[in-house]
Amino acid sequence: MMQTKHTFFYLAKKVNHAINLLGQSLSWLTLFMVLTTVLVVFLRYGFGIGATAVQESVLYAHALILLLCAPMAFSQEAHVRVDIFYQRFSKKNQAWVNLVGTLLFLWPTCAFICNNSWAYVATAWAVKEGSAEPGGINFVYGLKSLLVIFPIALLLHSINTIFANASYLLSKKS
Repeated sequence: MMQTKHTFFYLAKKVNHAINLLGQSLSWLTLFMVLTTVLVVFLRYGFGIGATAVQESVLYAHALILLLCAPMAFSQEAHVRVDIFYQRFSKKNQAWVNLVGTLLFLWPTCAFICNNSWAYVATAWAVKEGSAEPGGINFVYGLKSLLVIFPIALLLHSINTIFANASYLLSKKS
């Protein structure tokens, strides 16, 4: 039993590390978005050149940041939460809020998103959906895949949160 516990915590730490590394790496896409948007505006209004694929790449970068950096924000407690009461709670009550909130709100929301996105993403993959715009990026099916990857990544990290808060509540500190 002890070996299983250590193995689980080792895996949980690795998942958390991978999520944070991915989030930190993808956060650099914000610079890409700014520079690419400036390029698109410069090309369009300076030279009258439309660059659909370049313009769509900003949309792809935004989706990657929004959907794949969310688990990192959650792991660093930078997510949206009503802190009016939470900040005044004891560590024990904060652990209860984190534990119950994750199980009652985050998990059902992630399950709902994953369940309702699955067919949508599968259809996009079946037809290898591409951009509706001429000269656009023909990888819309990959972009739509983020709708399934996002809740799965969030759920993976939330397991870490559940065990950390449950461990705290079961420890002698509480």
